[in-house]
Amino acid sequence: MRVFIDKSFLITSQVLISLFVAKGVLYLFLIMFQCLPIQSIWDLSINGHCMDITAISYTAAAGAILEDIVLLIMPIPELMKLQLGLRKKLALVLMFSIGSFATITSIIRLKYLVLFSHTYDPTWDNSYVIVWSAIEVNVAIICGSLPALMPLIKIIQNHLSESKTIKHIWRYIPRCLTSSARTTAAPEPDIALRQNPRDQKQTLFIGPFETVIKIHNSSSSRDDPET
Repeated sequence: MRVFIDKSFLITSQVLISLFVAKGVLYLFLIMFQCLPIQSIWDLSINGHCMDITAISYTAAAGAILEDIVLLIMPIPELMKLQLGLRKKLALVLMFSIGSFATITSIIRLKYLVLFSHTYDPTWDNSYVIVWSAIEVNVAIICGSLPALMPLIKIIQNHLSESKTIKHIWRYIPRCLTSSARTTAAPEPDIALRQNPRDQKQTLFIGPFETVIKIHNSSSSRDDPET
């Protein structure tokens, strides 16, 4: 809501937040008071009146999927209105689209809710429902926190690029040392001086090493006061 300043978008967001909170409170009370008196939930000797908890669970799961789809689609038109380049717009759309994984987890959770409604071992089969419910909530929190984590992601990217550069340098150093050793080694062990008249250079051999000396022209030697 701090990114998008459009008045209609802000009003829609506030209305949806209010509806989501009201829905959560409603289903909380429905689960808490699914049976009257409440003791009849765990005490089968009490003859109580209970609602269909399976229908409540299906409705809550379907509502969660609808909420995820609305939250996924709603920011896309506002993102395309931002004064940004196409590449940055697509990156933002992709970042918000990661939230679709929360929708996928909601659908998977609904599948296990259907299986749980026909179970003969609630304590065992309920574990899958709890696991996917926790995954759904945590994925939604992570996706909602991604914009605030962008500076941290950039720091990690810079660190990875620097580490790759250092590895490349350390891989390149042995090649340089090997190539330099091959080019500087000479077969003659004695001191010798060879001159190549074509490129006006002299090569001095001292043991296994060689040194290239350039020959000065006659004009430069005449200008030299020492000569």
